[in-house]
Amino acid sequence: MPASTRSRSFSGVAVAGPRVQTIFARRLTSEQPRPDCCTDTAIQARIFVVSLRVLPFVTAVLLSVVILFMPRSGVPVAPYGTDKVIHFGLFAVLAATGLLARLRPIPLAIGLFLYAIASEVLQATLPIDRSFEVFDIVTDWAGLAAGTLLHAWATSARGKRQRAKYLRRPADEEA
Repeated sequence: MPASTRSRSFSGVAVAGPRVQTIFARRLTSEQPRPDCCTDTAIQARIFVVSLRVLPFVTAVLLSVVILFMPRSGVPVAPYGTDKVIHFGLFAVLAATGLLARLRPIPLAIGLFLYAIASEVLQATLPIDRSFEVFDIVTDWAGLAAGTLLHAWATSARGKRQRAKYLRRPADEEA
């Protein structure tokens, strides 16, 4: 059998013909410059940007765990309805920061939907002297919807124009 048609074997298994092996060896040994997107500095910058985007969501999740699973003895006395406002705001922040972190909307919504149910079930079953309330779940879902709408408005063209209008300094208008 001619040498050009023989394949190399590794432990009795044919790996590749000599031409493929030569091309592969050239690719491994050649020093080709990396594109700008793949330098160590660029990779570190991307990691930093992603971590800045994800950090608010992680903070909101940790805050929600602390608030939702705090024993009744640690919960401050507040007027009736404050609990619902906190649930609404907490899930609005979770939804908005999750979308800001560029999590996929459908899995995020499903996850927060289930988290609302699970948190109420756990409040009733854990020894933290908290109770299960269906209205808390409904309030959580309303907060989820509000946070999603808030993010949609903030990232829309109209929301960006209004934000720019309110963030403009008086010195900018005079010039």
